[in-house]
Amino acid sequence: MATFEDLLDRWDGEQAVIHRDRESGGWIFICMHSTQLGPSAGGTRMKVYGTPADGLQDAMRLSAGMTSKLAVADLGLGGGKAVLAVPKIPEGEERTALLHRYGDVVASLGGSFITSSDVGTGELDMDVIAERTEHVFGRSQAKGGAGDPGPFTAVGVFHGIKASLAHAYGSDDLSGRTVLVQGAGSVGGALRSCSAATTQQCSSRTSTRSKRRRLRRW
Repeated sequence: MATFEDLLDRWDGEQAVIHRDRESGGWIFICMHSTQLGPSAGGTRMKVYGTPADGLQDAMRLSAGMTSKLAVADLGLGGGKAVLAVPKIPEGEERTALLHRYGDVVASLGGSFITSSDVGTGELDMDVIAERTEHVFGRSQAKGGAGDPGPFTAVGVFHGIKASLAHAYGSDDLSGRTVLVQGAGSVGGALRSCSAATTQQCSSRTSTRSKRRRLRRW
């Protein structure tokens, strides 16, 4: 089993913030893989992991991916990612309190890390985090933000699927293809809408929060 020390020794990133959140019994990990092109940026993932080290490893892996993605997009940002590794997904006041504490950690970094939503978080969570720090994207439109970024991410994934088909089969035609969509949250749900007209689809297990969100939209 890997330890924090093992993971940090193998990682090629610049800085990792490891914060024990005693109130929730969880951990806050913020990994800043690169600031060569600008402040590190990446979403905040809230998830239950097998071990705290699994959460740190996920943040490291995802932050490296963000470095590449943001460099290709030429946005003047480096790669980062945050993970809130919790023993259970909090709701209500407990969730708000955790996000406030997390927002304080982000604020303490002085703008070197900018965040938005990811798996397990959404635009309303970004509104809560923004009560403690200005370094957050993806707030709701009611709070002056751009709203849920999931549909825009889904468009990128959709065109990625088409590009992969073109590379593998010489055509990006989705007609008659079967696509497995893992989850039906803000990205997975929108992706299903993008490809519904031309493909057969299968979905994997969906979280309770995602089911509620999709039911409200339907």
